[in-house]
Amino acid sequence: MANPLVKYYGDSAYKYGNTIRYYGSQSLLPGLSWIFEVDWNNDGVYDGNLTGKILSIHTQRGRQFMMKADGSGFEPMMVGTMTVVLDNTDQKYNPYNTSSPLYPNVLPGRLFRLRVRNGPGGTVYNVIAGNLSDIRPSRDSDGKRIVTITGVDGMDYLQRSIIPGNQIYPNEGFNDALQAVMGTSQANYPGSTFIDTMADTILHWWIQHATAASVLAQLCEADLATWFIRANGDAMFYARGRAPGLTETIDGTMIQVAL
Repeated sequence: MANPLVKYYGDSAYKYGNTIRYYGSQSLLPGLSWIFEVDWNNDGVYDGNLTGKILSIHTQRGRQFMMKADGSGFEPMMVGTMTVVLDNTDQKYNPYNTSSPLYPNVLPGRLFRLRVRNGPGGTVYNVIAGNLSDIRPSRDSDGKRIVTITGVDGMDYLQRSIIPGNQIYPNEGFNDALQAVMGTSQANYPGSTFIDTMADTILHWWIQHATAASVLAQLCEADLATWFIRANGDAMFYARGRAPGLTETIDGTMIQVAL
């Protein structure tokens, strides 16, 4: 439903000088507030909110399709990505600016999280969390100093973690197998991990010099389980019988009986 206090282009009341017209980021009330935070000095604490500097945001997570195009299995979850463009007039986010209060900590690999608040004082939702992958100062078309910061979620970490593997694991449950991969010295996932209870057991399995992500995907496909990286950075593994986290109240008016 449109907000009755908001005047839009095409509305006869939307005139120059009308003090209750809104546009741009204020076109809807109460509006969304982005919260972008980075742990610049690696102390485990996010160093302030960069919301006032944000010029644009683009994120992508999950997968495009449930099944692969050739029908050979589930489409894997992609690496979650984030691109944020900040106003960098003061060059605070220039890695080469020795006068920056953040120098020399403006580096890729730092932890970040992007969240959004639903209106003033509203609920805060996670959007994506992970590690910065690139920081590029530049100028826009008007010559204004900006910086483009990109980041990736934990899926990237698991895709880059190589597990050499030369051990055979006999009679091991899927829970233990997944935990074994996540806890290896090569993977050692930095975030939290949640693994559903899975009843099935693998008679024999082994790893042949593969990425942690590919091994996890094979294990989950073998048990028809689902795995993904949550918006807060946690690695999640759901058993095939897990019920969706949704509830619906059904009454008699919603039921039709065919005789």
